[in-house]
Amino acid sequence: MSQIRHEMSNCANDVAAARSQIPINLPGGVFYIGLLGGIGAGKSTVAEEFARLGAAVLAADPLVGQLLETDEIRTILEQKWGSCILDKEGKLDKSQIARLIFASSAAGVEARRFLEELLHPRVAQLLSDEAYRLASEGHRVMVLDVPLLAEVGWHQKCHLLVYVETPPEVCWSRVQGRGWTWSEFLRRQTAQLPPEFKRQLAHVVIDNSGRREGIRDQVASIWRTLIDGATTPR
Repeated sequence: MSQIRHEMSNCANDVAAARSQIPINLPGGVFYIGLLGGIGAGKSTVAEEFARLGAAVLAADPLVGQLLETDEIRTILEQKWGSCILDKEGKLDKSQIARLIFASSAAGVEARRFLEELLHPRVAQLLSDEAYRLASEGHRVMVLDVPLLAEVGWHQKCHLLVYVETPPEVCWSRVQGRGWTWSEFLRRQTAQLPPEFKRQLAHVVIDNSGRREGIRDQVASIWRTLIDGATTPR
């Protein structure tokens, strides 16, 4: 297990300089909670627990999936990379795209930057639209479940940053269910800011090394603190 942590530390690097911060317009009068953590840490599970208590969740991954289904994005990516990224039905092959953007090469970095510059502004607009809709319905607490929250600078919009701490070996165990190899896991983790850096940004740390009930109790404790007005986010 210590070897896994060592390899993760060696592979992690500061990728912030390689990314441009993407502006996002969010409505005022809302308390924003941002989730931070590595791949497979369980951020979506934490978001679900906040939602159970009444928060609205702004999740980026479903929006990325929707964008990849559009003719506009398919055409742009096919023009960039050719028909090799299409499946037999002519739709985008997400596994092939992943191989391109997470390749351990300069070409992989360039491909990832191209895709992010294409998708992130669109995701920002969709999240903004959803946030305004939810605010108009009376929601006053929203959770940003965005894998690259700190990388694109949206953590600066949050009043409270929650880091989901999960042992690397547990994260690896979880992503094996997605069919990833160990090297793919490391490449994807390396493409993000190091977990230690994200942890330093957080106001609160949640331990996600145990059962779901433990997560529920920790989220409930944070929620009680918030609604009691005892937390003064920086």
